[in-house]
Amino acid sequence: MTVSRWEAGFGFSWESMPRGSITHLFPIRSLRHPTMFLPGMFSFNRQKAESMKRVSPVIVAAAMILAGSLRGAGFATLKWAGGARAAGMGMAFTARADDGTASFWNPAGLDRLDGVRAVISLHRWFSDVQSEFFSIGWSRKRHGFGAHVLYTRVGDIELRETATLEPLAVFSAYELAIGFSYSLRVSSALSFGLTVKTLYEKIDVDDVWGLAADAGLLWVWGTDGLRLGWVLQNMGRTGRFNRERIELPLISRLGAAIPFRAIGAQWLAAVEGVAEKDAPFHVHAGFEVFWDSGLILRCGYQTGYQTRNVSGGIGFRWSRYRLDYNYTPTRWGLGDSHQMGMEFVL
Repeated sequence: MTVSRWEAGFGFSWESMPRGSITHLFPIRSLRHPTMFLPGMFSFNRQKAESMKRVSPVIVAAAMILAGSLRGAGFATLKWAGGARAAGMGMAFTARADDGTASFWNPAGLDRLDGVRAVISLHRWFSDVQSEFFSIGWSRKRHGFGAHVLYTRVGDIELRETATLEPLAVFSAYELAIGFSYSLRVSSALSFGLTVKTLYEKIDVDDVWGLAADAGLLWVWGTDGLRLGWVLQNMGRTGRFNRERIELPLISRLGAAIPFRAIGAQWLAAVEGVAEKDAPFHVHAGFEVFWDSGLILRCGYQTGYQTRNVSGGIGFRWSRYRLDYNYTPTRWGLGDSHQMGMEFVL
């Protein structure tokens, strides 16, 4: 029997499998199979997925991370990336956005950058999922400029029609996002920023292009006091992927960040609310502690996610460089997430 590999999306068999174990992806023709139907590797076929009456906690690792949750939209890595520093602070970075990753988190922060700042980051999820991220930003008088590239690969996905020992084929999936940003300092306290980005996704032989934009505001009290930030991310649309249009993760973030000095160190506290279409409301909070020796410690907490809540990181700054590491444990036996990054001030 020939089955169209994208006819119904991805599922996986859990019949006679231990509760919580993970097996390989394979396409399914109908919902009569003893399977859990995920919203696709990148969340296409969401309507059919949400119609399922029985949902098992068994999760296909790559699909779960890229979907973000069972109710997530496509291109979900747009919600996760952006450097190890922000990840270590629980991704509460909308109001800070003061390094080379501002193009990704809030383009309104670009016009306040000191020097040309570039960030490279490698994010190793679990299994065969890996992201590479590069971002750069600089300012000139009242103007800021930036760009970022995010590339994610899921390798060695095994194709099956039924739960067999040997797959019919092995293929890969890719996501690519390239963004260009501009910001303008409207007044001494207020800045506005805009990012335009092109998106590309490929799963085996099927692919799709998309276009999206982010818009952000940043208000700063004094030279380096309280900061309030807001950004609306991923406004746009994609082409049709195998006859279905992928829904982008439209996200609104509103946050605050304040630096202060205590116990012989420089502290940064940040918190923000994250509202996403068709998803629960999330709260992100994080701390960063920087000692004069160059040592940096970070911690973060997030609410409302099925697979994660805490994160932690460490960094070290010397001269014009900063080295960052982030660790995020996940639930349901999915493994842990590790992210390494470095910032250069040119």
